[in-house]
Amino acid sequence: MTVGLSGLPVEVPISEAQDALESKGFARGTVVSETQPPTGRIGTQIVARISEPELRGFAKIAFNYLAHVAGADFALRAEFNEIRRFVRHGVQVGSSLVEVSMNPWVVTDDRTGAPLVGHYVIVRTRDSTVEADVCLLMRLRHRVTLASGGFLIPIAVNSGHLFDVQGQTALRMPSDHLPP
Repeated sequence: MTVGLSGLPVEVPISEAQDALESKGFARGTVVSETQPPTGRIGTQIVARISEPELRGFAKIAFNYLAHVAGADFALRAEFNEIRRFVRHGVQVGSSLVEVSMNPWVVTDDRTGAPLVGHYVIVRTRDSTVEADVCLLMRLRHRVTLASGGFLIPIAVNSGHLFDVQGQTALRMPSDHLPP
């Protein structure tokens, strides 16, 4: 038996582990396989369920960013009532306000050309819709429909920020370089 720095066994033969468990009152089980775990790097897959609380959280981030870049008076307009009800109370009428997809965009460091690890939030007007993208660690993009169906007064919003995790800085993204 090998003992680690904490004094706990790191590696124990199965028969010793069974003896120790049996002495504590546990029934001895049958060994189905004695395969050792692989050494070195192995590929993994993370499986998670993104449900209403997380989607409301992403919608809130997007809505707060809209208020930050366009102003509170703008965000209080009636056209944003549906997303406001979803964020505050979980009420959703009609189609999904938040769509999740893989992030298709790679941001590179201008100095090194290496991909940046970070988070971004973008808000923009497309046709008669105000939408936002919220992406954490450049993995999943959460596209949030903030308002659709047109505005009485035409509006234009086009802003984005990227938080570089390694550099610990928030960078404003030029409006002509925002991802599609």
